[in-house]
Amino acid sequence: MWFTVVGVVGDMHRRGLENEPSPQMFEPLAQDPSRLATLLVRTSRGDPLKMVGTIQAAVHRVNKQVPVYGVATLDRQLGALLGQRRFQTSLLIGFSVVALLMAAIGIFGLIQYSLVDADTWDRYPHRTRRAEA
Repeated sequence: MWFTVVGVVGDMHRRGLENEPSPQMFEPLAQDPSRLATLLVRTSRGDPLKMVGTIQAAVHRVNKQVPVYGVATLDRQLGALLGQRRFQTSLLIGFSVVALLMAAIGIFGLIQYSLVDADTWDRYPHRTRRAEA
């Protein structure tokens, strides 16, 4: 059995950005039609979504039965992938700020208590601590 290879990439993130990149081989869709196809288009002009109609027309010139769906920019796709990580980071920062505030309030309370306690013993010299008696 022969395979036609139309492309090879040495470091592709197929399983998410956190996993190590792996080599990837690309073959014609006609050779293995059970797979989903992904088309990436690089543009040098302004808004890439303005080219969707042109890309759909080019795909339909090759094969009219191929549906074009799920069109999105790479920024949007990366935003969706990184959304959960951003939420986790924001939550961690929020808890860190709350912990820092609680620690600051605790230190302030401890200093305040020690100052008030020292002032009380200076005002009433007839009161002695048990250790001093």
